[in-house]
Parts: sequence; C-alpha cells; structure tokens
Amino acid sequence: MNRILATLVFIALAVPLFAGGDINWVSYEDGMKESAASGKLVVIDFHADWCKYCVKMDKETFTNKAVIKEMTDNFVCISVDTDKEKELQAEYGAKSLPTFWFLESDGKRINYLPGFADAKVFLAVLQYLSSDSYKTVAFEDYMKKAIQSE
Repeated sequence: MNRILATLVFIALAVPLFAGGDINWVSYEDGMKESAASGKLVVIDFHADWCKYCVKMDKETFTNKAVIKEMTDNFVCISVDTDKEKELQAEYGAKSLPTFWFLESDGKRINYLPGFADAKVFLAVLQYLSSDSYKTVAFEDYMKKAIQSE
C-alpha cells in the first residue's frame, strides 16, 4: 500500500514538470504593477465559468506547451472573471467571451482578440506581439510570412 501511495505522490509531483508548467494568472491590479516593473507585455483574459469557449480555451489552448512558454516568458497574464469584475469588462468593452486584450507594459492598449483561438493561432498572435512586429508590420502580412516559412 505504501508503495502505491509513494508512486501516486511521485506521479502527482512529476506531471507538472513534464507538462511544461502552468500559466501564472494574476489579478488586474497585481498584473498591471508586475508589467510596469518587469516591462513585459500584458494579456488580459476576459472569461466566465459558464462560457463554453472560455472552458475550451483553458482545455485546449492554455495547455499547449508552446503557448504556455510564450505567455510565461513574455507576458504578464491577467485573468478577469466578468461575473465578478463587471466594471473592468465594461472599461475594455469585452462584450463577447472570451475576449483577450493585449497591452504594453505602460498600460497602452495594443489590440484585442475576441472569441476562441486554437493554440496555433493564439501562439502566432503572442509571437507577433512579443517580437514587437506589431509596431512595424500588419498582422496579415506577419501571418503570410509565417505561413510561407512553415
């Protein structure tokens, strides 16, 4: 019995190591402070527990190792539950869920992405932003070049 318990504990501790970790979601206030201090871009996830596409993002997109790495390395990730933070939802005009807002570290809004995005598309958006390409290249042109290089 102890051997089984020890094996289960080992598996429970080892799985996060092999899964590539998790995204560290923080509150809006904490995230904005962290971004200002670190210089990292911000991604705000406006979501609700009852939203099926929000749940789909959690299960499919936010479990992708490349997405997790990109978000962890280059973004401060803010989670906003729209049922609890209606003022923030209104401030950002997040009418459909999920909606993702991307900000510079000083809080300047870059752009937003409404709706579900699979891991490949979401990763491309993240890389477009983290590479600062958004400052000089239209997203459509960036995507054309990315697709050609595959």
